[in-house]
Amino acid sequence: MKAKIWLIILGVLAVAAAIGAALFVNYYVASDNVISLDGDNESETLSFTCENMSPGVESSSDYVLEIAFADEVSFTFIEGEESGLLPYLDAEIVLDGVSVYSGPLEDALGERLVAPAGGDSALKVTFSLDLSVDNSAQGKSAQFYLDIKPNYT
Repeated sequence: MKAKIWLIILGVLAVAAAIGAALFVNYYVASDNVISLDGDNESETLSFTCENMSPGVESSSDYVLEIAFADEVSFTFIEGEESGLLPYLDAEIVLDGVSVYSGPLEDALGERLVAPAGGDSALKVTFSLDLSVDNSAQGKSAQFYLDIKPNYT
C-alpha cells in the first residue's frame, strides 16, 4: 500500500515538473519576439533573409512591441549585403491591425515610416513574391533589416 502511494506521489510530481518545464520553455521562446523600446533600449534592428521563395509565397513574423515614453514609432527598411531578390519582394508592416506600409520593398528602403503606438502593440512583418513574378527571380536572395525606433513628438 505504501509503495502505491509513493508511486502516485512520484507520478504527480513528474507531471507537475513536465508542465512547469513546458511553461518555462514556452515563456522563453515567446519572449524572443518581444521588442522593448524604453529609456534603456532606444532602437531595435530586425534582420531578415529571403531565399528560395516561389511566386505567391509569403513569410510573416509576429512580434509584441513594447513602447514607453513615445506616442509614435518609426520603421525604416535598410538594404543588406544580398539584394538580388529585392526588386521582386513586397513588404507589409501591420501595427495593431492597421497597415503602416504595404507595397514594393524597394520603394520603402531608407524611407521613415511613422505610426501611432504606445504600450504593448501587435506587430506583424510580412514579405511576399507576387504571383506575376517570372523566372528571373529564381535562385536569388535578399538580406535586409528593419530598424524600429520610438518617434518622440
